Amino acid sequence: LVFLPTLDKRSFLFQLATANLIPAQKPVSGRFSFTQISANNLRINGMLTGLPRGEHAVLIHQFGDLSDGCSRLGPPFLFKGGLGTPSLGDVVVDDSSTATFDRVVDWPIAEVVGRSIAIYRLSTTEYSMHNRDEAPLACGTIGLTAFT
Repeated sequence: LVFLPTLDKRSFLFQLATANLIPAQKPVSGRFSFTQISANNLRINGMLTGLPRGEHAVLIHQFGDLSDGCSRLGPPFLFKGGLGTPSLGDVVVDDSSTATFDRVVDWPIAEVVGRSIAIYRLSTTEYSMHNRDEAPLACGTIGLTAFT
């Protein structure tokens, strides 16, 4: 059960949740921020370092259990009663091994808090076509942000 702050029309633009990535394979690191921008729209921003060059799938998983690294995330989480997609698309990494990520999705924050976000070696297309059993390069639990 997740309790979230009550939002009115004037209070949408603030950060509600974050996920700090732990590497399954060093030296990957990063952080994602989740900002509610309307009643059902969520902006997801990320800054990642240490990834190999190329396209890497970014997925939301069912569980946020990092007690054994990235091995207990469960299956990809399907939004909207199984009709949606767990994929947020790809993050593209350049020669500097750094990347930024920015997406707006049609999901309320309550759908993602307590779950995990994971980065894969494969692109979204490769992941969905070939190897859903591949371990992530890094993952993080999505948790509420403390307001001060």
